[in-house]
Amino acid sequence: MTYDYLIIGAGISGISAARFLQQAGIDRTVILEAGNEPGGLCKTKVVNGHVLDTGGGHFLCTKFPEVYRHIFDHIPETDFNHFDRISRVQLGSHEIDYPIESNIWQLPAEMAAAYLASVRACGEARGMPTPAHYEDWIRWKLGDRIAEDYMLPYNRKIWGVPAASMDTDWLHKIPAVNAAAIERACRERLSDKSKMPSHIGFYYPKQGGFQTLFDALLAPVATKVQTNTPATSIEKMGDTLVVN
Repeated sequence: MTYDYLIIGAGISGISAARFLQQAGIDRTVILEAGNEPGGLCKTKVVNGHVLDTGGGHFLCTKFPEVYRHIFDHIPETDFNHFDRISRVQLGSHEIDYPIESNIWQLPAEMAAAYLASVRACGEARGMPTPAHYEDWIRWKLGDRIAEDYMLPYNRKIWGVPAASMDTDWLHKIPAVNAAAIERACRERLSDKSKMPSHIGFYYPKQGGFQTLFDALLAPVATKVQTNTPATSIEKMGDTLVVN
């Protein structure tokens, strides 16, 4: 059969793509899913009466209001709880608010001064070129003290690999920060809320976990999903793509 659009994978991205196409008046689409059910990472299981989202928790948090509008067109906002994230950073015996670069001023004066001196000596502040690897980038951006006491151990825990083995092409997603902004936060003793990550607040369904959201997006395009149908090859024949 011939389709205008073929989507590989019936996870949240594939289903959303099909739904956007449908809303634009394009209905000849098919979604190929290798597994026996749609959902991808957006699945919820009930284990001993407890809801477990198998794909993790960083899900419904965004800085783009149009994403929320799209979601709430399919499931009412009143069906969600909204939570503010409360995160703290421990440095020795002291705790400060997250993120560390905006809250150095919360440390004892002598300790804060040492961190600030390290920030002032960072590569970016000295006009050095941007490094190609993540560990070097952290030191270049925030200074050795923040890197060694917090950022490098934290990132090793998060990613499971040394920061030195990672590149930097994904860092455009991180809110901009520089030595001048860190100094200003220390001087004004006030966190810059505009630099907070998008997941500083998030929505969570009141019932059923994140699959409740997925199921609401899936419903209008469910007939377009072909499960147990892996795409093993894609060939171009003239202006047509043939998928097997």
